[in-house]
Amino acid sequence: MNRKIRSLIKELTEECDKEKVSLICTANNQGETVSAICGGLVDLSFCLGVQEKKLSEKLPIHPEILRKSAVEALEEVKSDNHKHTFVIENAEDLQDILNRIASGEFDE
Repeated sequence: MNRKIRSLIKELTEECDKEKVSLICTANNQGETVSAICGGLVDLSFCLGVQEKKLSEKLPIHPEILRKSAVEALEEVKSDNHKHTFVIENAEDLQDILNRIASGEFDE
């Protein structure tokens, strides 16, 4: 996910927080995610309800089933050992890996 998207989500979160606007947002690009959450319990519950309704309209299966499957999959990923193997064939590979590490892609 590029830096501009990350920056925009961070800026949106800060602005929503400043203006006391509740927000639930997750962006995903091939497993790399950025999430933003701000607001109180009641307002976040309302946001989740609206999301559930919109997802019901858009998806061929019930969102509750989809969420449950996703949470279970995330738990499996978390329980896996977080070791990374890097294959470096040239200087460009090394630079790419260093950039990915610096961007936090491998942070737990």
